[in-house]
Amino acid sequence: MREGGIGQKTRSFVAWSELNSHRSTGKKATMSTKLTIAHYINTLAERYEDRTAIYFKSAFRTFSYSYRQIYERSLRLANYLSQKGFKNGDRILVWSYNGQEYASILLGCALSGVVAVPIDFGSKAGFVARIAEKVGAKHLFNSKRRPFQSQKLSHTYVEDLDFELLKVPIVQTDFGVCDSDIYEIVYTSGTTSEPKGVVITNENIVSNIMHSNQVMPIGEHHTFLSVLPMSHMFEQVAGFFFPLSHGCTVTYLNSRKSSTIIEALQDRRITRMVVVPIFLQTLRENILREVRTRGKEQLFSRMMSMASHLPKPIRRLVFHKIHQKLGGKLEVFITGGSSLETDLETWWTILGFDVFQGYGLTEASPVVTLNAPSHRKHGSVGRCLPHQEIKIGPESEIWIRGSNITPGYYDNPEENQECFEDGWYKTGDIGEFDEDGFLYIRGRKRNMIKSASGLNVYPEDIEAVLNKMPAVKDSCVVATEERGDVRIHAVLLMDKSQEWSTEATRAVIESANQRLHPHQQVQQYSIWAHEDFPRTNTLKIKRDLVIDEIQHGESVAGLISAGSGERILDLLADLAKVDVRTIKPDSNLVTDLGLDSIGRIELAVMLEEEFDIDIDEGVMTPQTTVSELREIATAQQKEVLYYGFPRWAVTRPVRVLRALLQAFIFRPPSLFSRTTVKGRENLNEIEVPVIFMANHLSHYDPIYISRAIPRHLRKLAIPTVAELIYEVKPEYSWRKKITIRFGRFVASLLMNAYPFSQERHPKKSFAYTGQLMDRGWNILFFPEGKLTATGEMNHFKPGIGLLAQAMRVPVVPVRVDGLYLIADYPHWFPRRFARVRITFGKATYVDEKADPERVASEFENVIRYLS
Repeated sequence: MREGGIGQKTRSFVAWSELNSHRSTGKKATMSTKLTIAHYINTLAERYEDRTAIYFKSAFRTFSYSYRQIYERSLRLANYLSQKGFKNGDRILVWSYNGQEYASILLGCALSGVVAVPIDFGSKAGFVARIAEKVGAKHLFNSKRRPFQSQKLSHTYVEDLDFELLKVPIVQTDFGVCDSDIYEIVYTSGTTSEPKGVVITNENIVSNIMHSNQVMPIGEHHTFLSVLPMSHMFEQVAGFFFPLSHGCTVTYLNSRKSSTIIEALQDRRITRMVVVPIFLQTLRENILREVRTRGKEQLFSRMMSMASHLPKPIRRLVFHKIHQKLGGKLEVFITGGSSLETDLETWWTILGFDVFQGYGLTEASPVVTLNAPSHRKHGSVGRCLPHQEIKIGPESEIWIRGSNITPGYYDNPEENQECFEDGWYKTGDIGEFDEDGFLYIRGRKRNMIKSASGLNVYPEDIEAVLNKMPAVKDSCVVATEERGDVRIHAVLLMDKSQEWSTEATRAVIESANQRLHPHQQVQQYSIWAHEDFPRTNTLKIKRDLVIDEIQHGESVAGLISAGSGERILDLLADLAKVDVRTIKPDSNLVTDLGLDSIGRIELAVMLEEEFDIDIDEGVMTPQTTVSELREIATAQQKEVLYYGFPRWAVTRPVRVLRALLQAFIFRPPSLFSRTTVKGRENLNEIEVPVIFMANHLSHYDPIYISRAIPRHLRKLAIPTVAELIYEVKPEYSWRKKITIRFGRFVASLLMNAYPFSQERHPKKSFAYTGQLMDRGWNILFFPEGKLTATGEMNHFKPGIGLLAQAMRVPVVPVRVDGLYLIADYPHWFPRRFARVRITFGKATYVDEKADPERVASEFENVIRYLS
């Protein structure tokens, strides 16, 4: 490793002024001039090496990665690409969800000079194939949730990336990347049907980061939560590079469900979020809905009026319940991507949050203007960043220039000629400055409507008024023609939770028109028949599709978003590996599609992520059909959970009490045996947490195994069959209920046992297991699921395979011999003296590509012949 690499803690972080000096002197930027992302990554790793850079919340666990680890993963990824024969300038596609894998791919490309082409995770396979052909891509990194078959394109699943990178050495190589080299080609989804590939260079990214840092300083202690796709430039720079440049921590989620986001806000103590305005709008609606449900609308309204005159610390106290719901530490929203309504900004400000609105676009990498703590104005998008230029061109169009501006569109000379003039990029946005230099966005030039009177009408102005009307959830204003005359047409998305009629809708339009100038007034309107407007990945309305709907009267939006029923069929076909045409409404999940309990876990996770709902997978039984599954997904049914998880059992006082009780209770059984422990040396260098997997001979197995485990690994939790000792159903007699509750209390107190079901509620069991392992608990797992009745080992259930893959921890096979002779099933008390042997095998990591049933079978054979 070259001098000044990871481990050199004395080197300070390079000043952004130092980076700027190279631009002013006109020197050629290379690795040595520090204007590449490669140097940027190296510098961050040197300064913040052991600080946590990324948290990733998977379906069941939370994983942390330090700045050093992220850098090392990026080096491995760069060398991985090199080993595959990819060189500077080659293109690879990234079609995945947010996470450390996505970050490693982007940074690895930056180190190697390979050009990344991010694809929105919601895109269809046909779109991916089209982009791959356009850019001449040679490889695809995709999720298993987005299968893709192509003879022309090799691919790597991001879920398998950890195992692939373990085979690659950490070698720091200078690939000769310079500032003018292309870093990525970003295809903007836009609001039109034909995307454009925006070329982004190293200099574009680095200059935008350093310019943003000059106006928005933050401390190292801040934590960011990522909710926007990393395929979008706003998230890449504002949500990834910007916080990392200050030593902050970014949390990524495997799902963008509202419940998952709230859980992350609370667990990770998030202080900052980078969002789009519709996120704030939706979150406000959720809060107001809860206020209405509790019947406290008048009280809340009075509190809002009173708080508007109070200082921020007092406002946060007044609305402390809302702040606690959002984690208690959240202070700032950084918003962009589309226009933020002034009343929405004011609403969040009154609650005690800071909302910093900016303006940018992919072509500007992306930030152009920003409101900052030292200077901001409500309703504006802030002032121009340092070292950038803005001017108002013809027809009030915003023109921008600077080192952050793209050199052009990929293979699109017509667009380049139209959008660039004398070094200026013509944004297509309409705006104006006030006397203090704050920019205000008035709309899109392309969206502008020329009224019959010849005046310019900006749809955004009309939409801002309409969206404040009662029962209007959102609106889209477009131009239609009638007998050669232009008409201003408003399409309304009504709030279905409120009552409204044709007369009420007409009154909404009339009320809005009273607040609009004569040339802005709505002349026609219609009601949008679907759940939502068609939107881009950053939730902008696709106006072209709305216009198609109005003109043709066809369900264009429905075709684009696809009904939930059709999407369910696609998910089932991918998961079961069958032709979607063979799936019928009465197809059974198990007998027809082959989905066992593990498959139903995966299906529940996929449904939750696709439709932003919470599904109890316990309602998906072996008898469930496809038609019933549709009802489950749409109704979001919930089944009563007859057992809870004993979270009290992992508290410190209980742990101390458990240690004292075990010292007395665990000793008597040893009087009935002579115990030999083999293979303990296999536990010397093991990484924690770990799963101990053992055969199950007797009720005394946990006692003997825990005593055989080295003391530093005895922080154990033991999953037990939920249906046997934890489930208390309403129809049980009071005696049986008391017996079960007492038994589970004793099991949790003495052994930290908790319910684990592989049939009815496996996802909840897996999630609680993940929470325990995140807190450093090791798991003692008996994959047979029951005691042996004969002394011979039962077959292992496949859940252990999925558990080991999901937890990403080493698995230690453990064989127990002799205990069956002391106390066989169903006896609790020792019956005879015997020799007992506990044998520990070597720790093994489970390949995530392996079939869970095969994994369980292989572990069964390992333990069967362990000696």
